[in-house]
Amino acid sequence: MKFRNSLYALAIAGACSVSVSSVCAQGFTAQNYAFASSAAGFMTPFDTGIEFTTGPSSAQISSVVLELFDMSFSPASGVFNVSLWNSTSGVPSSLISSDIGVSYTTTGSGFSAFTKTLTSSDLPNLSAVSLSATSTYMLVFSNQTNFDFGILFDSGVTYATSGSWTVNGSYRKSSGTWQNFAAGNFAISINTASPSPVPEASGSFAGLGLAMAGLYQLRRRRQNTVTE
Repeated sequence: MKFRNSLYALAIAGACSVSVSSVCAQGFTAQNYAFASSAAGFMTPFDTGIEFTTGPSSAQISSVVLELFDMSFSPASGVFNVSLWNSTSGVPSSLISSDIGVSYTTTGSGFSAFTKTLTSSDLPNLSAVSLSATSTYMLVFSNQTNFDFGILFDSGVTYATSGSWTVNGSYRKSSGTWQNFAAGNFAISINTASPSPVPEASGSFAGLGLAMAGLYQLRRRRQNTVTE
């Protein structure tokens, strides 16, 4: 009976050994920025990046919010690229994923601020990436087709973080070299969502199968003993 109870316990453990990834709110929100001649600047044609380190849980990017300023006096449109890189000390090392040709349209009001929110429909590739826990990444914006807008920055910009994330700094690639952007921090925010529930490795289910097989063999032995 003791052996049989142990097998039942193993079967139950195998049946329940399915993990569901879940995270609390994670990401960061730019704050304390303002549109003014001394607090805004256009980043084009430079590559612009913001480096961050995730907290103890995995996550997926659900949206990116850019605070921009309009440099056109009539509505303009074009595309730019957004990419996600592994990064160390402000230097992106290996490309993880990218979305090419993200579209934009400016207000055309001339040197005024506006907000551009990039959702999963704008970033289908990046939003599918599962960000690993306690890992450092850089989100890079590049190849704007026209000089229509720039990302707001300010020396007073700070970030409200959640989920134990940290923002390591704002960077710009100039003359082929990534450099800390000393003039201020970029007004960029990242929101995340919980990864889709994913079962553990199939070993859990294999364990369940072995346990059930053991129960079946035990039952057969008991039946044979009774018959004999």
